[in-house]
Amino acid sequence: MGCVSSHPGPHEAFDLCKQAFEAKRPVDLNRLGAAVKLLSAEQLNMVDDSSKDTTLEIAMFCKNGLEASAVLIEAGADPVCQKPPRDFANTALGKAARYEECKAVIPVLCRAVKEEDWAKVVASLGVHKSHEVGSYMRVEHISKGKGTTSFNADKDKGPFGGSSESGDVIAVDFDTGGMSVVARSELKVLPQLYAQARDEVIKGAKKAGCSEEIMQALRDIEVGMWKPYGVA
Repeated sequence: MGCVSSHPGPHEAFDLCKQAFEAKRPVDLNRLGAAVKLLSAEQLNMVDDSSKDTTLEIAMFCKNGLEASAVLIEAGADPVCQKPPRDFANTALGKAARYEECKAVIPVLCRAVKEEDWAKVVASLGVHKSHEVGSYMRVEHISKGKGTTSFNADKDKGPFGGSSESGDVIAVDFDTGGMSVVARSELKVLPQLYAQARDEVIKGAKKAGCSEEIMQALRDIEVGMWKPYGVA
């Protein structure tokens, strides 16, 4: 038997996914399908008080995350659910765009993004939210142009210390050539996603018939590592 969560979630569908995730086994799709039939879309999109996740946000990390996510999407799960108010990075699409183990789920999630929500996706996807920058982040300097922060640029040093970021100074490998140490205040962290996430979101937006303005904003996202809070 797998590990059973000590905290029951908002409904059976959540519990099935949470238990499968904790036990590192596939979700029982037959039971999940039966459970979601008893729920309204509002109930299905409830955020668990303990984990702060929706059912979809747990399911996509399971062994059969693609299949489980498809069941939930068909039943009305919202991949950009922000009720109660919370950061876009913590929604299902936000997490899939950050964690490569969920890359297969992105097309399924994109198909379920409502037309009116694509503007919200563009405004939030890949966007940095912290003074701390992190390693291998795509940045732009006010005069030196674009570049990538150096290895171990995170402020949160490991148990043995060591970081190339000291106070408000960061080492950057600039696209024009050469490493320079620059002030954090002179850097803008660019919107960025790992390559496959960016490509899949662009495909999803195109299939949804998004405007050229939205399409161009997605194409402008840099290929990099999205760490909205400076660390993964």
